[in-house]
Order: sequence, then C-alpha cells, then structure tokens
Amino acid sequence: QASGGSTDTSHGVWCPRCPPVERAMDGVDLLIFVDVDGVVNLGLHDDGRAPLLLNQLCVDMCDAPETAQEGGACVARIMSCARSLPDCVCPGADETAPLLVARLARILRHATGRRSVVLTSSWRKPRHANRVRRLEAELSRHLGRPFQFDASTEV
Repeated sequence: QASGGSTDTSHGVWCPRCPPVERAMDGVDLLIFVDVDGVVNLGLHDDGRAPLLLNQLCVDMCDAPETAQEGGACVARIMSCARSLPDCVCPGADETAPLLVARLARILRHATGRRSVVLTSSWRKPRHANRVRRLEAELSRHLGRPFQFDASTEV
C-alpha cells in the first residue's frame, strides 16, 4: 500500500494519509524527487556506523582537545570537511545547511509549469514530521511563498 505525506493544511501536521506519489503525478509535467540527506545537509561515513551529520555541534565536539587527540580518522574527516566546506556546515545542532536549502529552493523556483515535489527521504517517516515542517518553512522563506511537499514515496 502506497502511503503519501505532506503537511495537512487544516491541522498543520504531517499527514501520512495525504497523496501518495502515484496521485501526485496526475497532470504533472515534471516530478522532482527530494532525498533530503545529502541534498540539504552533509553526512560523513563513520566506519560502518550511521553517517555523522556535519553540523556545528559535531564540529565543536571534534575540535575539543580531548576528542581531537583520540578521534582518529573520523574526527580528521569532519574537521577537513568543516574547513573546506564551511558553508555546508549546519548551524548548531540543525540538520539543514542554509546554503544547501537555498540551492534546493533555486531548483524549485526554476522548475516552472506543472510540477510535483516528492519527498523520498527517510524524513518521510512520521517520526521526522518536525524536521519536514522546518524544511518546508525554510524553503517557503527562500521561495517567498508557502511550500509543502506534494507527496512522498512509500514508507
């Protein structure tokens, strides 16, 4: 069973009953699939563990003297990326980098005509509803108009 998801405007909450991707394709000329991780943030592989998000909190932890001495290759990778890609570091403990959100908004702005934006990320799961709302708000601010994902792929 396909499950969709977008913000239910009547309640302002993540709604898994909203249109699945199949319905979002009706009358659409362009489908844009958004996999959030790696598009609006950067994750660094951590030797078989979940990727580490490149945010300022992580950078600060890695830059602490005790971590820098014991951290090894992973800490070195984080610090190297933070130095070489400072605009891609998410502020504080945030999960989106403003520059990368702005780039996604620019793509969406230039996608004219009948388009549908489909969330394909793990963020489509109900437990990430707040993340999605924050991302939609950031995109709305960059676009200068309200933005919501039109659908999501199956969970």
